[in-house]
Amino acid sequence: MQKTVFHNAGVYWVLVAALVSGLLLSGYALATGFAILISVRLVWMAALLFLVATKHKYALANLKWWLIISCVAGPALSLAGRLLNEMLDGFSSFSAEFYLNRALLLVVGLILLSYIRSTVTVEYVAAK
Repeated sequence: MQKTVFHNAGVYWVLVAALVSGLLLSGYALATGFAILISVRLVWMAALLFLVATKHKYALANLKWWLIISCVAGPALSLAGRLLNEMLDGFSSFSAEFYLNRALLLVVGLILLSYIRSTVTVEYVAAK
């Protein structure tokens, strides 16, 4: 039987805390106003939290996809799009907070992705 093994407990608890907080924020966003993308994100994060908590063999692949899509590609594309838009407007609506927020999310996503690639593996575990 294959299981996802977290060799660093700190990374495991950071991931669980990030997933729980993201799940709570998505639940709050869904409660205040319905949107299909919010409900998709809520279902995906709940499934991912379940996979991580049970240490399912597909947890590692889903964690990588989640980090790449939501914490790396999303902020990077958002930064690039906003920068191009502001270049066309002559930087009339420049907001340093937006750039710092997205850059911080991008850096945290890259750090988490690096830690996951080096400390989380899928191994064969003897069935009990």
